[in-house]
Amino acid sequence: MKKNILLLLLSALIIPFTSYAQCVATADNGDYTVTLNIYPQAIIPSSSSCLYGFNYNISVGYDIQITGTNPPSPASTALYTSQGTITCNNGTNGNQSIFIDLNNGVSSTTTTSTSNPYSSLSDCNTATPASYNCSSFSYEVQGPGLSKVVNCSATSFAMPVQIVSFNGKNKNGYNDLKWKIANPIDFDYFQVQRSFDSKSFETVSEKIPLRNTEDYYWSEKSNLSNNFNYYRLLMKDKDGSIRFSKIISIQNFSNETDLVLYPNPVVSELNIAWNSKIFEPTKMKVLDLKGNEILNTKPATKIDLKNLPSGTYQITLMDDIGIKMSEKIVKMN
Repeated sequence: MKKNILLLLLSALIIPFTSYAQCVATADNGDYTVTLNIYPQAIIPSSSSCLYGFNYNISVGYDIQITGTNPPSPASTALYTSQGTITCNNGTNGNQSIFIDLNNGVSSTTTTSTSNPYSSLSDCNTATPASYNCSSFSYEVQGPGLSKVVNCSATSFAMPVQIVSFNGKNKNGYNDLKWKIANPIDFDYFQVQRSFDSKSFETVSEKIPLRNTEDYYWSEKSNLSNNFNYYRLLMKDKDGSIRFSKIISIQNFSNETDLVLYPNPVVSELNIAWNSKIFEPTKMKVLDLKGNEILNTKPATKIDLKNLPSGTYQITLMDDIGIKMSEKIVKMN
């Protein structure tokens, strides 16, 4: 695959807590775009005693977004390569290139380099990414139809907010989301976005402002017309910048949604049970195996089938928007 080199040069202004390095690369066919936001956070010295210098690494926070009309999937591992080098210069040892290994897909996390360059200074207890001018980043990204190197510059040395964890589960007919944050700086609000295909997202929550807590919760009723719902967090900073969390999936269906028919086989009275917290049917039909409608009535927890000829039938419950639950029974005389 022929490499296309995309150079994006940004001025290296150090304006703490207002913006961040953003590296953008688009696939050759335009199907998708990878956006990396990276925030140098701290110099990690090898020792707290450094009279004669010290080795160090750098911790960074970052998030990776993949957007477009036809992004590769699964989003969390969509890329072949996602890595780069950050250049630091403490004014004495010249430019030092430090390798940073990043996740190969959509993510929002932190990592620490392992290059271990040497500083001849004795400032191991006070050194920061700003004092070492760790502002230049070269991002190498490869994926389907994509092979580029993007050069960009950091203009901030802190993430407006860090997502420590983000997960969800289906419980009692609702999809419950929860996330934990750390170190919010100049952060404005969250919004929950949902997708049925993990590609096209819509905003489904009100603005969730920053509160005096690390833990956040949001919930909505399960959509039984889809097997999975996909969720992500839109995160807006006070400078207007927008980022996205990783994508999580929740299976809408569970054993709680099963339609239960008993006894089966049945001779006369059939008992019917479903989870009314999850599914609210308005119609009930009895069909033969050819699809002929034998009975059309309101949902009930019991139905008398003693006059029904022996054979195999399908019991179907349906709600007002057409969502169905069906099970087969065997009728005996």
